[in-house]
Amino acid sequence: MRGHGPSAVGILVLLFLLLPLIGCDLSDWVPATLTGTITDARTHVGIARARVTIGEHVKYSAGSGVYTVTGLKAHRSYAIQVKADGYQPWSREIMVHGITSECNVALTPEGRSGRPTD
Repeated sequence: MRGHGPSAVGILVLLFLLLPLIGCDLSDWVPATLTGTITDARTHVGIARARVTIGEHVKYSAGSGVYTVTGLKAHRSYAIQVKADGYQPWSREIMVHGITSECNVALTPEGRSGRPTD
């Protein structure tokens, strides 16, 4: 008979609401993606084949400088490192928020301070 007892949807909603109360971190179940563009700090042109390392993940930027790292966990802090031939390495600690986060990086050419010269 229909209409008697709890529905499957109702049970799933109840479980979803109870998980944080029993110590389950929902962010462990939410896959996150970090995306961005690696550019030259002086010309603002995208840098191809820049190596982006975040946690255990290693990706390379496309010809336009765009990169995407998948398989991260939402609401977590990660160390990110970016290296490219002819540029000074760049690293920071970043927070991956929600399902998709963005981190654009401007690399300074080697031998330059990144400051404009006269």
